[in-house]
Amino acid sequence: MFFTIAQLHLCKGKVMRSLFSLSAIAGALIVVAGCELDITSDVYVSDLRDVATNNTEGLTTPATIAIQIPSMDKCDEYSEKLIEIMRGILLEFTPKTCERDGMTSYLLSDTQVPLLGSEKSWRQSSSLFGILAEAQDDGDILVTVANNSGKFRVLNERVDDEFHQSIDLAESEIILILNNDEREPITYLVGGVFLNGQPIYYDEEFSLKRRHTAEIKLSNVGAAYLEKNEYATPLVLVDQSSNPESN
Repeated sequence: MFFTIAQLHLCKGKVMRSLFSLSAIAGALIVVAGCELDITSDVYVSDLRDVATNNTEGLTTPATIAIQIPSMDKCDEYSEKLIEIMRGILLEFTPKTCERDGMTSYLLSDTQVPLLGSEKSWRQSSSLFGILAEAQDDGDILVTVANNSGKFRVLNERVDDEFHQSIDLAESEIILILNNDEREPITYLVGGVFLNGQPIYYDEEFSLKRRHTAEIKLSNVGAAYLEKNEYATPLVLVDQSSNPESN
């Protein structure tokens, strides 16, 4: 996905409330609660293995970004503004169309997110977000969401200049849709996340059947950790070569 669907909410100023919704951000110009950047990314097991074990370079995953805008009537205007804001921030950022969901209008755009096999490769990337798949000595593969803090800072500066708002990653949703496109079931481990809408507190292993998917959402703590430390690892692909009957 890095991301198949992402939602960046550039919201109009409002009085701050105690509860935040996924589609609107509270905050006056002085008391700014911050805007959300919600990301949902499809990741395929075969791609993760390829990057981690074969050091394959140049792989990306397509993304759709749904950016909240004040009005459908200003679709072209906001498209032009966001092209400039996202220049050098997201790969191949291309506005497509505007849609309305209830009372809320969105600008839909395409982008690409890199899949990388090491932190070194990530540091050479030119994207705001990336997905790292790193092979471990025990055969497991750590899947990590990475955030480029320098680009995130530039993005926030541009958003503030244009909309008098800021993006708060800690209040955002970051979701990976794990797709098992291999021939056999796989085993994966998650912890401190929501798995298919259910909270998973401790590290726990699960099985994923062939051609099935699992929705893995970072907790609020995980999203805040990503913003502060640039990395968050919500997923591990467990090596099953030594225990083929574990499926």
